[in-house]
Amino acid sequence: MSEENSEKLPLCPNHNNETPVGKKRSRDVVKPIETKSKSKTTPTQIPPKPVLDICKGHFGKVVISTPSASPPNKKSSSMKDLLEAKEAAHNLFLAHEIAVNDKFKISEPSEKMPQQQSKQSPIEKFETTLKTVMYRAFWDKLDKDLKSEPIIFNHALKLVAEVKEILLSLLQKDRVTTMHKRINEALDMELLQQQAENDALDIQKLSTFLIDTMASMCAPVRDKDVEALRSIDNITELFKGIYSVLKSMSRDTANFHIAAFRPHIQQQMVEQERSKFSLLLSKLPNGLDVTEKWLERVYMELKEEHTKNGKTSTPSSSTSDKRTDQNSLSPMTVLKHAYTKLLQWNHATEIFPETVAVDQARYYQLQQEYKRLLLVASVVLSTYASLDTQLSSQQSHITSLKKDLMLLLESEYTADNELTDTLSAIVELVWDKTCRYLKEIAQTTLPAEKKISLAAQIENLSCLNDNPIYNLLAKRANKYISDVVEYYSQHKSSISSLSPLPVPQGLQVVAMEMSVLAASYHRLVSLNQLVYGPFYASLLSKLLGLKSPAESQSATPGGAKESSNFKSLFNEDKAMNHSNLTGKDLSSSESQDNSS
Repeated sequence: MSEENSEKLPLCPNHNNETPVGKKRSRDVVKPIETKSKSKTTPTQIPPKPVLDICKGHFGKVVISTPSASPPNKKSSSMKDLLEAKEAAHNLFLAHEIAVNDKFKISEPSEKMPQQQSKQSPIEKFETTLKTVMYRAFWDKLDKDLKSEPIIFNHALKLVAEVKEILLSLLQKDRVTTMHKRINEALDMELLQQQAENDALDIQKLSTFLIDTMASMCAPVRDKDVEALRSIDNITELFKGIYSVLKSMSRDTANFHIAAFRPHIQQQMVEQERSKFSLLLSKLPNGLDVTEKWLERVYMELKEEHTKNGKTSTPSSSTSDKRTDQNSLSPMTVLKHAYTKLLQWNHATEIFPETVAVDQARYYQLQQEYKRLLLVASVVLSTYASLDTQLSSQQSHITSLKKDLMLLLESEYTADNELTDTLSAIVELVWDKTCRYLKEIAQTTLPAEKKISLAAQIENLSCLNDNPIYNLLAKRANKYISDVVEYYSQHKSSISSLSPLPVPQGLQVVAMEMSVLAASYHRLVSLNQLVYGPFYASLLSKLLGLKSPAESQSATPGGAKESSNFKSLFNEDKAMNHSNLTGKDLSSSESQDNSS
């Protein structure tokens, strides 16, 4: 059940030439305004929103089937394929979220609107405004009709029909119950239509039946909301309240089914997610473009690095050179470095690879935590270097300073000017805190020149890519995270009892937080590799010149080992305990990240 269905709008008022029920009119009928059709849509016009989502989303630049946009010799996606791909992507994301997040639920609109409004695009803002206007127009029209003389029941009956549909959707669909019969008998739309035409429809009695029925069907958490409806006198406000509570009941039912089916979804997650992704790719011929470029970029960087270090020979087209390159850069090496690159991904300007798109929000959260930990460690090391004191041995001061820095860097700091302002505040915090500590403990004071040196060191962190301290710690952190992933992968059966690896020098101040981050990263990477391994195998075999494992095995004496490693890397591990990668473990790691 999708969230979009639960947010269905009430039927909008249609200004047509129907004769209002309960009011006979033969003249002064409002007719629809006739407009001349404009020219056909051109490729430069904005496509419908589902197409926009696909084009701007995680599955490459889709070529729309228009004469000017799709040359005959290139693969293209029809509008039908794009809409089917949109639905497949939605189902893929929903199933993945249900499996890996025990806290996932369809939330109330009030719980998500404030955050959404701040990040809405112009098109989304327009849709939100349009939705609000249509809601207001519907209820204003209903209020006007019910207050007219004689009463017009057109839109009231349409609303009752939709309420009936929602009530029936909340019941069991595999068998007809007594409640089905009660609702169908009391809300017989043909009978209600006849009563309205003869001014015999008791709208108050009808609303009372709806409230009583809702009270017998709702969850205990909705009892107060349903009872509150009985105190509403205005019939329009009453129907508005009924409709609102019914939507909440629909969400309750959806969340109940999500919780009930979650264990089954988790058990079948690998096969189901892989099949859904394959279905999505069948609708999008170029659906792995971003993933392919991501892996290729990492491969070229590694190849250049190996060449500089003298680990590979001069590039040529000879078979021996290809074998040397394959031995130096195995599929596992390329994939491990590719995953690490996700921690430096520019989410604002670059499309996220399709194979990891379902976890983009989690990778983004890890990236923010990763930056925060590196900044805290960089500030602490800059403090040691600038103030030239024995602060590194003062554990109480370091712990207190780290706590304040973690709080100060808790919010996102994606823009350069925000980070610059934050670093200025950090300079004042570190200086004041250190001066007070030294005065209390050692009865010493620092000269003013030390503050200038401290400010220069810390404010230099505004350009993270050019800061030597930050880059050094980032290199050590990447190596540590990769080591943790490999360490856990080698001890799959006893992960819960493993002791954490020691963090590198310079990162001890954030050792606990870095360990939690690495564990969360391992869960994401391991689960992604388990699900999307066959897709990576295809792309990397092409990238590394390995046509197939069988051909690789027969090509060289050491090919058997390479083929075995290749298969074991990408084939599903049937002995893997999926609970180590989904559900409570992943949810708990997220909560630990948030709490830290």
